[in-house]
Amino acid sequence: MLRSALRPAGAAARATRPALHTAMRACASAVTKVTGGSTGVFPQAPSPLQEFSVVYTDRALNHMSEPFKKVMLDMDELLCDIYGADTAVIIPGSGTYGMEAVARQFATGKKAMVLRNGYFSWRWTDIFDTGDIPSESVVVQARPCNVVEGKQQFAPPPIEEMEERIRAEKPAVFFTPQVETSTGILLPDEYIARLAAAVHEVGGIFVLDAIASGTVWIDMKKNGIDALITAPQKGWSGPACAAIVMLSERGVEATRATPGTSLACNLGK
Repeated sequence: MLRSALRPAGAAARATRPALHTAMRACASAVTKVTGGSTGVFPQAPSPLQEFSVVYTDRALNHMSEPFKKVMLDMDELLCDIYGADTAVIIPGSGTYGMEAVARQFATGKKAMVLRNGYFSWRWTDIFDTGDIPSESVVVQARPCNVVEGKQQFAPPPIEEMEERIRAEKPAVFFTPQVETSTGILLPDEYIARLAAAVHEVGGIFVLDAIASGTVWIDMKKNGIDALITAPQKGWSGPACAAIVMLSERGVEATRATPGTSLACNLGK
């Protein structure tokens, strides 16, 4: 019976083989056209995107379906396990959407403090000013240190100095990047943990921008991080389509205690 059942399928497969070979040759030709030439893009090619993983080619799931719910629960469990978080919030958009959501949730009408280690840390100030979010913001900048082969190097302020400044300023929310792309500064876990402890000492919320950190994982519970921001394309093999905001138990409580000021960039929703 099995042989009888397979025979028609085999005949059908043989019948479609010439068409399949033609399609494969067309694809190979398209790849050659896309990757060749001075620009690398040929108008006759179907797409300049040479990516064939399921991330880009699988069918979308209905957002109300059980498979979609399972995917979301699986991602929440995985992300919380990796980062040592209590919950994960996925915000459609980009990493900047997550930054604005966090700023609006925790810093609206309050005093904010930023450790600006380079150009991309400036985005916090852009978000604050555009949305008129905090009542006051204090910025501490990385400073020049050594010159290596004619190139200026930068370093964050000594941790003791930062602890003193935090105690003096008493910010309601403190923002810092784990990795600053423009200067290449990576804050060690110990430095981050001491920053967080100082912020908690004055009753503040500690926010870590880990978007540029990729797979440099950090344990939120161990290091006292209340909110951590990352993105699918940063080590998670996904497209740049959302922001991932990880929250500790303290971060969750702070989210519930504060109303959102945006319909879309809203952690509470």
